Amino acid sequence: MHDAALRLDLCGRGAAACWHRPTVRLFQQQHERRSRNGVFTAKTHLSHFVWLLNAGYFRRPGERRFVYLYREDIVDQAASLAIALQTKQWNVRMEAQREPEVDLALLIKQVKSLRRAAMGWETVFQTFGLEPLRIGYRESSADLAGTIRRIADHVGVEPKDFDASQMTTVKQAGAINEAYRNLLKPRPIESFGPEDPLWGTGYFSTE
Repeated sequence: MHDAALRLDLCGRGAAACWHRPTVRLFQQQHERRSRNGVFTAKTHLSHFVWLLNAGYFRRPGERRFVYLYREDIVDQAASLAIALQTKQWNVRMEAQREPEVDLALLIKQVKSLRRAAMGWETVFQTFGLEPLRIGYRESSADLAGTIRRIADHVGVEPKDFDASQMTTVKQAGAINEAYRNLLKPRPIESFGPEDPLWGTGYFSTE
Protein backbone atom coordinates (compact mmCIF):
# COMPACT_ATOMS: atom_id res chain seq x y z
CA MET A 1 0.00 0.00 0.00
CA HIS A 2 2.80 2.39 0.87
CA ASP A 3 5.60 1.36 -1.51
CA ALA A 4 6.64 4.95 -2.17
CA ALA A 5 8.01 7.21 0.52
CA LEU A 6 5.30 9.44 1.94
CA ARG A 7 6.29 13.06 2.46
CA LEU A 8 5.30 13.87 6.01
CA ASP A 9 5.30 17.09 7.97
CA LEU A 10 5.49 15.87 11.54
CA CYS A 11 7.89 18.52 12.77
CA GLY A 12 5.26 21.22 12.28
CA ARG A 13 7.40 23.49 10.11
CA GLY A 14 6.55 22.34 6.60
CA ALA A 15 8.01 19.40 4.69
CA ALA A 16 11.00 21.42 3.48
CA ALA A 17 12.02 22.19 7.06
CA CYS A 18 11.96 18.48 7.84
CA TRP A 19 14.90 17.96 5.48
CA HIS A 20 18.22 17.84 7.27
CA ARG A 21 21.18 17.18 4.98
CA PRO A 22 23.77 16.33 7.70
CA THR A 23 21.45 13.62 9.02
CA VAL A 24 20.89 12.24 5.52
CA ARG A 25 24.64 12.24 4.75
CA LEU A 26 25.43 10.44 8.00
CA PHE A 27 22.77 7.85 7.25
CA GLN A 28 24.19 7.36 3.75
CA GLN A 29 27.67 6.78 5.19
CA GLN A 30 26.43 4.28 7.75
CA HIS A 31 23.91 2.50 5.55
CA GLU A 32 26.53 0.09 4.19
CA ARG A 33 27.67 -0.88 7.68
CA ARG A 34 26.28 -4.09 9.13
CA SER A 35 26.71 -6.04 12.32
CA ARG A 36 28.51 -9.37 12.16
CA ASN A 37 25.18 -11.13 11.69
CA GLY A 38 24.28 -8.86 8.78
CA VAL A 39 21.87 -6.44 10.43
CA PHE A 40 21.79 -2.70 9.78
CA THR A 41 20.23 -0.62 12.55
CA ALA A 42 19.56 3.08 12.94
CA LYS A 43 18.57 4.91 16.11
CA THR A 44 16.44 7.87 15.10
CA HIS A 45 14.37 10.54 16.75
CA LEU A 46 11.13 11.43 15.01
CA SER A 47 12.65 14.43 13.20
CA HIS A 48 15.55 12.28 11.93
CA PHE A 49 13.15 9.62 10.67
CA VAL A 50 11.04 12.19 8.82
CA TRP A 51 14.13 13.76 7.23
CA LEU A 52 15.25 10.33 6.01
CA LEU A 53 11.75 9.40 4.86
CA ASN A 54 11.40 12.60 2.86
CA ALA A 55 14.89 12.04 1.41
CA GLY A 56 13.75 8.73 -0.08
CA TYR A 57 14.82 6.18 2.53
CA PHE A 58 12.44 3.70 4.17
CA ARG A 59 10.48 3.42 0.92
CA ARG A 60 8.87 0.23 2.19
CA PRO A 61 8.53 0.74 5.94
CA GLY A 62 6.47 -2.43 6.25
CA GLU A 63 9.56 -4.47 5.35
CA ARG A 64 11.52 -3.00 8.26
CA ARG A 65 11.43 -3.92 11.92
CA PHE A 66 10.74 -1.07 14.32
CA VAL A 67 11.56 -0.97 18.02
CA TYR A 68 9.87 1.89 19.86
CA LEU A 69 11.68 2.89 23.05
CA TYR A 70 9.72 5.14 25.37
CA ARG A 71 9.63 6.48 28.91
CA GLU A 72 6.57 5.53 30.93
CA ASP A 73 6.61 8.88 32.75
CA ILE A 74 6.86 11.82 30.37
CA VAL A 75 7.74 14.25 33.18
CA ASP A 76 10.75 12.16 34.17
CA GLN A 77 11.80 12.09 30.53
CA ALA A 78 11.28 15.85 30.16
CA ALA A 79 13.35 16.48 33.29
CA SER A 80 16.22 14.37 31.96
CA LEU A 81 16.02 16.19 28.63
CA ALA A 82 15.93 19.63 30.28
CA ILE A 83 19.01 18.77 32.32
CA ALA A 84 20.91 17.38 29.32
CA LEU A 85 20.10 20.46 27.25
CA GLN A 86 21.71 22.60 29.93
CA THR A 87 24.73 20.43 30.72
CA LYS A 88 25.31 19.01 27.20
CA GLN A 89 25.92 15.68 28.94
CA TRP A 90 23.90 13.14 26.98
CA ASN A 91 25.45 10.04 28.54
CA VAL A 92 27.78 9.08 31.38
CA ARG A 93 30.79 9.07 29.05
CA MET A 94 30.45 12.81 28.46
CA GLU A 95 31.53 15.62 30.78
CA ALA A 96 28.94 18.13 31.96
CA GLN A 97 29.71 21.61 30.65
CA ARG A 98 27.79 23.39 33.42
CA GLU A 99 25.66 22.78 36.46
CA PRO A 100 21.96 22.45 35.62
CA GLU A 101 19.29 24.66 37.14
CA VAL A 102 15.63 23.98 37.83
CA ASP A 103 13.81 25.78 35.03
CA LEU A 104 10.02 25.36 34.95
CA ALA A 105 9.62 27.00 31.53
CA LEU A 106 12.24 24.68 30.02
CA LEU A 107 10.61 21.65 31.61
CA ILE A 108 7.18 22.54 30.25
CA LYS A 109 8.66 23.12 26.80
CA GLN A 110 10.15 19.62 26.84
CA VAL A 111 6.89 18.04 28.04
CA LYS A 112 5.08 19.60 25.08
CA SER A 113 7.85 18.60 22.66
CA LEU A 114 7.84 14.99 23.86
CA ARG A 115 4.06 14.76 23.60
CA ARG A 116 4.23 16.00 20.00
CA ALA A 117 6.94 13.46 19.20
CA ALA A 118 4.93 10.61 20.75
CA MET A 119 1.87 11.57 18.71
CA GLY A 120 4.04 11.87 15.61
CA TRP A 121 5.40 8.35 16.02
CA GLU A 122 1.88 7.00 16.44
CA THR A 123 0.96 8.77 13.18
CA VAL A 124 3.89 7.04 11.44
CA PHE A 125 2.90 3.63 12.80
CA GLN A 126 -0.75 4.05 11.82
CA THR A 127 0.03 5.53 8.39
CA PHE A 128 2.21 2.60 7.37
CA GLY A 129 0.36 -0.09 9.30
CA LEU A 130 3.38 -0.84 11.49
CA GLU A 131 3.41 -2.89 14.68
CA PRO A 132 6.59 -1.86 16.51
CA LEU A 133 8.07 -3.74 19.42
CA ARG A 134 7.35 -1.38 22.32
CA ILE A 135 9.86 -1.31 25.15
CA GLY A 136 9.54 0.91 28.19
CA TYR A 137 12.44 2.47 30.07
CA ARG A 138 11.60 0.72 33.33
CA GLU A 139 11.34 -2.66 31.64
CA SER A 140 14.70 -2.30 29.90
CA SER A 141 16.36 -1.03 33.08
CA ALA A 142 15.04 -3.96 35.11
CA ASP A 143 16.02 -6.64 32.58
CA LEU A 144 18.50 -5.39 30.00
CA ALA A 145 19.54 -8.87 28.88
CA GLY A 146 15.93 -9.94 28.43
CA THR A 147 15.21 -6.75 26.50
CA ILE A 148 18.06 -7.46 24.08
CA ARG A 149 16.73 -10.96 23.51
CA ARG A 150 13.25 -9.56 22.78
CA ILE A 151 14.72 -7.15 20.24
CA ALA A 152 16.74 -9.94 18.60
CA ASP A 153 13.62 -12.11 18.35
CA HIS A 154 11.67 -9.21 16.86
CA VAL A 155 14.35 -8.55 14.25
CA GLY A 156 14.80 -12.26 13.58
CA VAL A 157 18.46 -12.74 14.46
CA GLU A 158 20.47 -14.71 16.99
CA PRO A 159 22.78 -12.49 19.08
CA LYS A 160 26.42 -13.49 18.65
CA ASP A 161 28.95 -13.35 21.48
CA PHE A 162 26.16 -12.25 23.81
CA ASP A 163 27.32 -12.27 27.44
CA ALA A 164 24.76 -10.75 29.79
CA SER A 165 27.23 -10.84 32.69
CA GLN A 166 29.35 -8.20 30.94
CA MET A 167 26.48 -5.75 30.62
CA THR A 168 26.22 -2.86 33.06
CA THR A 169 24.17 0.33 33.22
CA VAL A 170 24.67 3.57 35.13
CA LYS A 171 21.77 5.72 36.30
CA GLN A 172 22.34 9.44 35.75
CA ALA A 173 19.31 10.81 37.58
CA GLY A 174 20.00 12.66 40.81
CA ALA A 175 18.58 15.22 43.21
CA ILE A 176 17.85 17.77 40.50
CA ASN A 177 15.68 15.24 38.66
CA GLU A 178 13.61 14.91 41.82
CA ALA A 179 13.42 18.70 42.13
CA TYR A 180 12.09 18.88 38.58
CA ARG A 181 9.65 16.07 39.34
CA ASN A 182 8.23 17.94 42.31
CA LEU A 183 7.42 20.92 40.08
CA LEU A 184 4.84 18.89 38.21
CA LYS A 185 3.11 16.84 40.85
CA PRO A 186 -0.26 15.74 39.44
CA ARG A 187 -3.13 18.10 40.21
CA PRO A 188 -6.87 17.76 39.56
CA ILE A 189 -7.93 18.94 36.12
CA GLU A 190 -10.31 21.43 37.75
CA SER A 191 -7.32 23.41 39.04
CA PHE A 192 -6.09 24.23 35.53
CA GLY A 193 -6.95 27.26 33.43
CA PRO A 194 -5.58 29.07 30.33
CA GLU A 195 -3.37 31.23 32.55
CA ASP A 196 -1.65 28.18 34.06
CA PRO A 197 1.86 27.46 32.68
CA LEU A 198 0.89 23.79 32.37
CA TRP A 199 -2.18 24.56 30.26
CA GLY A 200 -1.95 22.61 27.03
CA THR A 201 0.68 20.15 28.25
CA GLY A 202 -1.90 17.46 28.97
CA TYR A 203 -0.30 16.87 32.35
CA PHE A 204 -3.06 16.54 34.89
CA SER A 205 -4.83 13.95 36.98
CA THR A 206 -8.51 13.10 36.69
CA GLU A 207 -8.50 11.46 40.11
